Amino acid sequence: ARYGTVSWHREQLERAVEIACGDYRDVLARVPDLAGAPPTFLHNLALMLEPNAVAPGDIIIHKGNMGTEMYYICRGEVEILDGKGNAIARLGEGNSFGEVGLMLDMPRTATVRAVGNCDLFILRRESFRRALRDFPELQATLLERARKRAGLD
Repeated sequence: ARYGTVSWHREQLERAVEIACGDYRDVLARVPDLAGAPPTFLHNLALMLEPNAVAPGDIIIHKGNMGTEMYYICRGEVEILDGKGNAIARLGEGNSFGEVGLMLDMPRTATVRAVGNCDLFILRRESFRRALRDFPELQATLLERARKRAGLD
């Protein structure tokens, strides 16, 4: 009976992970930079995402800090701030930010603040590099896009 209980718990855990990863994959599939990415890559990336909730007005990233992660917006909105703290752009569900610092090992190019309650998924640099290891073409494409956003190309 003891083995059966352990087996049942394992099945429940696996089902919970499957449901969560399915939701994560849905978020990733809406990210324009990942359009056309192989399903295997999206699945691997989904396994590496960390959920995070932020409150209205929370600063998520600070301009000038080194970037070691990027963010995917599941729900809510964030605003990109200029050097004076004025909002210059808004991003919402399906958008991502922080990829320049993550991909290029350089300081953050902007400050990002939550407009309202936001549900985000965090992707850490080590995890991202591990996921890209088997997809060199995708890595080259994403690196090129990050360089353009940073004004390096």
